[in-house]
Amino acid sequence: MSIMISKDERKRTHKNMWLILVSFILVSTTFCFGFVSAEPTSLSSGSDFVIDEDETITISGPEYSVKGNILIRQGGTLSIHDTDFEIFQQYSDQYGIELEQGATLELVDSNLRSEKSLDFELNTGSRLKVVGSSLHLPGEIIGSAESVASISSDIRAKNINLNLGSTFSVEDTVIETEKILLSSPRAYLNTSVIRSELIFHSDTQAELYGSSFENIEVRSGEARVFGRLYLSVEDLIGVPVGGAEMEAERIAEEDWFYVTETDNKGEWIGYLISETIDSERSRYKGNYHISVEHEGIEEKTTISLPPVERRTPERDLDEIDVWLEMKLPNVVSSTTYYDDSNFDLFVNSTRERMIETYPNEGIDNFVQEGNVYLADQGSLMIGEHSRVRILQKEDRYRIEMRDSSELLLKKNSSIVSDGPLNIYVLDDSTLSLQGAHLEVSSIYMTGSSNLVAENAHIDAEHVHFQGESFILRDSVMESRSLNVEAHNVIMEGSQVSTDKNVTLDANSFESLEDLEFDHAVFFESDTLDELTVTNLTAPNIIPQEGLTVNRKWHLYMEIFNGHDRLVPFVDLNIYRNEPLQKELIESVLVKDGRMEVPLKSEVITNERSRFVGNYVLRAEKNVNSEVMMSETSLIAVDGNTETEVRFKDEFPYSIVMDVDMPSKVEPGELFEIQGRATYQGADLEVENATVEVEMIAQDQRYTWNTTTDAMGRFDIEIEAPTTVSDHSVDIRVYDEYMRMESEERFSLKVERDTESSMQNFLFLSTMGRFITVLIIVVLLILAYKITTTLFEKEYMPMSYSDRSNEITEKILNEE
Repeated sequence: MSIMISKDERKRTHKNMWLILVSFILVSTTFCFGFVSAEPTSLSSGSDFVIDEDETITISGPEYSVKGNILIRQGGTLSIHDTDFEIFQQYSDQYGIELEQGATLELVDSNLRSEKSLDFELNTGSRLKVVGSSLHLPGEIIGSAESVASISSDIRAKNINLNLGSTFSVEDTVIETEKILLSSPRAYLNTSVIRSELIFHSDTQAELYGSSFENIEVRSGEARVFGRLYLSVEDLIGVPVGGAEMEAERIAEEDWFYVTETDNKGEWIGYLISETIDSERSRYKGNYHISVEHEGIEEKTTISLPPVERRTPERDLDEIDVWLEMKLPNVVSSTTYYDDSNFDLFVNSTRERMIETYPNEGIDNFVQEGNVYLADQGSLMIGEHSRVRILQKEDRYRIEMRDSSELLLKKNSSIVSDGPLNIYVLDDSTLSLQGAHLEVSSIYMTGSSNLVAENAHIDAEHVHFQGESFILRDSVMESRSLNVEAHNVIMEGSQVSTDKNVTLDANSFESLEDLEFDHAVFFESDTLDELTVTNLTAPNIIPQEGLTVNRKWHLYMEIFNGHDRLVPFVDLNIYRNEPLQKELIESVLVKDGRMEVPLKSEVITNERSRFVGNYVLRAEKNVNSEVMMSETSLIAVDGNTETEVRFKDEFPYSIVMDVDMPSKVEPGELFEIQGRATYQGADLEVENATVEVEMIAQDQRYTWNTTTDAMGRFDIEIEAPTTVSDHSVDIRVYDEYMRMESEERFSLKVERDTESSMQNFLFLSTMGRFITVLIIVVLLILAYKITTTLFEKEYMPMSYSDRSNEITEKILNEE
């Protein structure tokens, strides 16, 4: 049987065979190259890896291994990139690495290592460069070379002994060895850690910048050690000041100056010489006067760079640097610091704008990519549960308020930012936070500005207030620094957390009560001699010279009688218990049996603090013209204090009512409620107490009031509802003087009497009268008929029975 294949089918089959063959070749080639790159290349033992003269070899791959010497001949270059290069040895010093004259070894982002000791020899004119790599050879690195450079690397060896023709340069590198013996015209060590003894000889000129080392010895030449200075210049509220002129003047040699400027971030990072070392001695030169000036405002300070003996490898490099923050005593409105945006938000010309977001609908943020400017009585309100996000990454924005403008954040609203955000409240503008959260870098307020924060949370690095009104109630403020100087200051029930002491101007405190500071509070005043604070907790209170601070704490007291019941309307006398006499401080009326009163505890001056918080408490009460005295209570008020004052006498402890009232009445009927109120626990009458009767009928509330007489009796006349139903009557007796009351509930049935109701129906209602008249008429007709029939019977001869039948029949027929 033969199968016929068409010409086209044969062509297609031939074409498919070629495609299969080509695919097989490609797959095989790819597999072979992948296998070669994945497997480390290993030379057999005794086979050296040699780079010929003027030859350049680059090795790049995950792993590479050699069993033999590495020899780079004259002018040759071996460049190792991104490779873990290992030299396998069966025993120490079996092989070695040698760079002949003019040879170069480059190690970039790689590891060159051997587990056993191996020497690395460099010859005249050779070069070694290590970048982002590790060179771990537990042997010696020795010889003469043109240059050695290492950047961001890790070098470990037994010893390093090099004689270089040009430079030895190390930057951001860790070198760990027993000893480094170095001869080089120029040696540079920059921000590196040298875990060994460092010895310079043969007229070496070395410069060490921000580095640490075990020890330095200069046998010939000179080593100059530089300390690194991090300078940050900010204005009063923490805004970086770019372009500030910095001047460094060495104290020992006043003719030496270094002048530079801060960058646009307000920073300068540089090196100042701290020590020079030669073969004879070491000279310390690390004391400097540092001055910063901007727009005519200058600040000065003094720094000392760490000497050589403090630059040990065990210390972190940041610890041997000097970090200096300098603040200018003013606010710099640096236009270079803030950027403009096409999306800046302007609210001015008495306009009002409300920003609201809707978290329940998935709209969490109002994104503002730009500055916010409020001016000319403009008003911006952030609605409840709304959040404004100032989007700033590389650009820098701020919020600025001028000309009586207002920014109001309502309950649970917030302003957040991706970067540092400052708020400037100028002129007579107002920043108001009502249960809101404000998280910014700094708040600067001046002029006649106002801050009102109630139930709010303020998180700011710096808060500087010099305005009209500063109000902080029931809020939390977290800030690195807080300075308040205002015409009106109210701070109550709040917590203030800072990194530095708090400065408050005491000239215009209206209230300073129930506050907690975690740093010392410094009070200053130009006009006051005395200031009082209540329940102010702080590590220390420091008034300026000439100012006295009276510190008070809250005394919480309860007054009980012999039944352990609170006694209302008590006169309480408070005496200061001085050593020589008792001084009456205050007499107060305690209405509810408990009260709180602030009492002085300390008198604080700039020089000392004196405790004055010992007190005597005595209460008295007039009961039915008899004065009862409490026991005496002694207390020491050195913080918020709780105490009790007790009477031995058995005061009344409850009111009992005896009530007489009907249980059933007719609708609309007038009736009386009589009763008497008496004290339980004492033979006293409840005189002049308020009696209130309450009844609800047809969803309406009816009340009647009266008072008890001298015997505790009361009498109230009440009109019953017209609605027939069961009602409840509440009777309450309240004695305000003793703060006692008694309340009872009674049932009242409103219903009509049956007989009386029929009479009322028949004689009072229209229909009843009609029926009554009809009945009377019928009765009269019957009476008439009966009378007429009897008369006829008397005068007509007829039997009695016949006559009766006839009369009855007639009556029936008539009906």
